[in-house]
Amino acid sequence: MSSVTLKAIFNGDIRRVTLASASFTTLRETVASLFPTAGTNAVLKYDDSEGELVTLTSQSEFEQAVKDSLAVKKTLRIVVSSAAGSGSGSQAKPVPTSSDSATGKSASAPSSSSTETKTQAQS
Repeated sequence: MSSVTLKAIFNGDIRRVTLASASFTTLRETVASLFPTAGTNAVLKYDDSEGELVTLTSQSEFEQAVKDSLAVKKTLRIVVSSAAGSGSGSQAKPVPTSSDSATGKSASAPSSSSTETKTQAQS
């Protein structure tokens, strides 16, 4: 596989890089040098064509990620997070909507009252 250009994202820091060798090993080495605080066991995920974050753990998965990004003609986006249990707090957290913030309710656990508030606000 030839070179590949991608965006690597860690804690809001976005870096655009071109890997000379499109290998999973090269990807891991590049991420480690770009984001040393992510740790050597950082979790790598790519944003697939359906908008889902898919975990990368092998060369074949990385090749699929590259194919997916080429098929939709978008730059491959790699989301980097510290390995689970590292305590760095870099895992993604749900972002509340404006109406959830106003009621103090979490966006990850909507209740019927927060749904009603959203409906009334849209009216």
